[in-house]
Amino acid sequence: MNSRVRGNSISFSFAATIVFALCGVDGFSHWIASDDGEIRPQSPSIFALRSPGDLPLIHKQEERLETVRALRKELLQRKEEIDRSEEEAENIEERLYAEDTDCQIAGTPLTEMDLYVSTVVPFETKLRPRKLTSPREVQEPDCTRYLKLDFSMHAFEHLMGVRERRNLSMVSETGLHKALSEADVEDVEHFGEVITELLETDSNWTAFNLAALYWRERGSAAAAVECLRRALHVSPHEVKDVALISLANVLHRGHRSDEAAVVVHAAIDIAPDNPICHFTLGNIYAVLGEYNKSVICYDNMLKLQPEFRSARQRLHAVRCHAKVENALERQHQQLQNVLDKLKEYQHRKEIYVQLMGQLIEEAVPPQIWQKDCESSRKDWHTGDEPPGFPFFDNMLDLQFNVRPGDKITPACDEDSPKANFNKIEAGEKKILKKLYNW
Repeated sequence: MNSRVRGNSISFSFAATIVFALCGVDGFSHWIASDDGEIRPQSPSIFALRSPGDLPLIHKQEERLETVRALRKELLQRKEEIDRSEEEAENIEERLYAEDTDCQIAGTPLTEMDLYVSTVVPFETKLRPRKLTSPREVQEPDCTRYLKLDFSMHAFEHLMGVRERRNLSMVSETGLHKALSEADVEDVEHFGEVITELLETDSNWTAFNLAALYWRERGSAAAAVECLRRALHVSPHEVKDVALISLANVLHRGHRSDEAAVVVHAAIDIAPDNPICHFTLGNIYAVLGEYNKSVICYDNMLKLQPEFRSARQRLHAVRCHAKVENALERQHQQLQNVLDKLKEYQHRKEIYVQLMGQLIEEAVPPQIWQKDCESSRKDWHTGDEPPGFPFFDNMLDLQFNVRPGDKITPACDEDSPKANFNKIEAGEKKILKKLYNW
């Protein structure tokens, strides 16, 4: 009876060996023959199954193992690709400011430059300031008192900033009373008194332009526009650029930069050789984000006045800023691509973890891992029953968080299979933070 059973066992083992060999699986390397001729699973092994005699289950376990290995390789490749894409997208702005020629020549980023800087077209005023007596009553030049003007074809009444001038606000432009060197005035109050006297005697285009400078320095956009409407109405055509540039400054500082550009173009039509017009328009287009047009305006300015360093610096700053914006747009697209790759990466990783769980679930339960690690390792070779599946010894190559050359010291608590798979790598956290905070 015993010989008959033993013969059946040998026949079964031989058949199993042939099946595994024909199927091209590695599971047969798990089986060994004991001293008494019994075929039993080698322990520890991933093939130490709950049902050791179930050949289809052993074959299925082998298929899972091969799939897990392939997934691990794929995940590592995807991770490297994501890291590389993220590295390419990082520090684009810093690299440009450090390496680009235009950025280096500019020296200062465009965002740190004053693109609302005041500009004034010089003109002859013939002011004759009188000596002030103290104390004095401040007199301000109210242009509406000296010329009633409901509408003018010359005053750009179609622009919203002009039509609704009472709602227009602006920051005061300090120091404008010093822009005209021939006007020897002590302060802005003195400047207002002198202009008021001029308007009393002769309400001409120069008086209205000077009054507009006063209100620009005071920060009153509505009063400045009232004076400039009258200046445009009474100015000879050849000098209208004086009032137009002043009006453009008021609109630009009142955040009506698109309307200011319209006004400056009219000034350039009148005085194409006036460098102040091109410089003002360059600043306006830079604020509007029309960088190519801004560069053209600064370039035109430098053709007329090559020694004007501020225009040259701004020209290179605009070129630099345009490159930075284009680079940041590319970075945004790259990060969107990284996000798509990361979503697919997470999906594949979930499959990987699920298969790993199935591999472990089919193996003998690792109760021995609940004991002390050192005593457990001794029991692997002395126990009568297979101790289970020693995860880190036999499955090291399947650990996603392990890289070639890493030294792993198993620990019952910290490096258990469950804890190891729940770890999210620092690199993934960094990518997710960058993408979802974009």
